[in-house]
Amino acid sequence: TGIDFGSLTSPNKPTPIAGDLNRIQVVDQRYGASGWSLTATMSNFVGASVSMNKSTVSLSPSCAAVGANSAPGLTAGGSSQSFASTVALCAKDTQTGTSGNTSGAYNVDASVVLTIPAFQRADVYSAIMTITLS
Repeated sequence: TGIDFGSLTSPNKPTPIAGDLNRIQVVDQRYGASGWSLTATMSNFVGASVSMNKSTVSLSPSCAAVGANSAPGLTAGGSSQSFASTVALCAKDTQTGTSGNTSGAYNVDASVVLTIPAFQRADVYSAIMTITLS
């Protein structure tokens, strides 16, 4: 799936465009005492004749447990994280729930902002975002 930022005429000043990351649901059925971390990286944007640095994208995540049986202990990554490096989406620590383990279902959402640099050449750009659960 993708994030569609729409179209824009090449701006004469940096111009932010907002979008949303499609919801990610992490379902942990390991029934143990292990935590996890969800992170994202992104490639630079590539157009037909020019590129745009991945650091023009920032992300502000949120995460929440789904249902009363999901163990607590979630932490969302910081707001306005730049894709200049790996961004933290959500982490689950080793707190256990009523079932005595760290299992559960968790929704991860994020608002995404692409700031088009001033005088960026008009083109159709694409980049690849990689989501890693560890």
